[in-house]
Amino acid sequence: MGQILSAIGSTAFYVPFLLVLAWCVHPLMGVRGLVMLMLSGTVNELVKLWTAEPRPYWTDPSIDPGASVSSFGMPSGHAQNAVVVWGILAWTLGRRAAWAGAAALALGIGWSRYALGVHSPGQILVGWAIGLALLAGAVAWERRLGRWWRAQSPAVRLTTAVAPPLMLLAAAFLAARGLSDGAFPRTWTEAVLREGGDELRISSDNAALGAGFLAGCLAGLVPRAGVPPLAPAAGPGRAVLRLLIGAVPLALLAAVYLALVGLDTLYAPVLFVLAAAAGLWTVLGAPAAFDRLEGRAGEGAPPPRLPRPGEHSDLREP
Repeated sequence: MGQILSAIGSTAFYVPFLLVLAWCVHPLMGVRGLVMLMLSGTVNELVKLWTAEPRPYWTDPSIDPGASVSSFGMPSGHAQNAVVVWGILAWTLGRRAAWAGAAALALGIGWSRYALGVHSPGQILVGWAIGLALLAGAVAWERRLGRWWRAQSPAVRLTTAVAPPLMLLAAAFLAARGLSDGAFPRTWTEAVLREGGDELRISSDNAALGAGFLAGCLAGLVPRAGVPPLAPAAGPGRAVLRLLIGAVPLALLAAVYLALVGLDTLYAPVLFVLAAAAGLWTVLGAPAAFDRLEGRAGEGAPPPRLPRPGEHSDLREP
């Protein structure tokens, strides 16, 4: 059970799951989930670099971990992201049962990381606390900030979309620069290698991926501000077609990433750009392709823009 819950709380599960939501089932819920996942993941990587705290099995040979992880332990990313992702989905649904399910998943995923021996109780508690803070901020401010943001000029919207992820990346880069590969005992690396993990090293690469995807998602919302949102897929056939169309550019970007890994030429700025391209396609390119394919935008004409607050509109209420 611990392995299953841990898998449900991993980025490898969240990203495809949220892509299906964003492209086929509930676009608003999926995009909110992706934005909050990337924000939470980037913050988590930043705090990990600040604290540089070992995982329990790195210092206690008696612990037999159920997984080997090559990143620092404080705070638990699984616990933090579980609160953020499942919480934001529950808030979007607005149902008590959804909140209860989100709480159960967050608790179960956090427990699974302790059961697997890859996090201490303190690391899990701090992960939950940071996740709750991010979720509370989103619930309190997302709609108000969204109304303000949509009323701004495209230049202001783009600047405010890209600047925060870049600031997070800069903070992570400085935190990584403040450490060195010799800043921790060799026994930590030996514990990771003994369980089949990779060499432990100081890097802001994961923060670059999260910040880049976040920047791409937010930048993709700029030209869509005031445009009718993507509608859910009309049936299983349309859903499968959307997923195939949406997956092709992401697969190409993944191929570029793997090629650069093989050449050992990956740097944080390169990762940021690749991830930003993926986020931009996810939020802007793919929905535009779906609209064109399904004829929602008309014959070459742009879709009608919804009015900004205070503007007169000739659009009739449905």
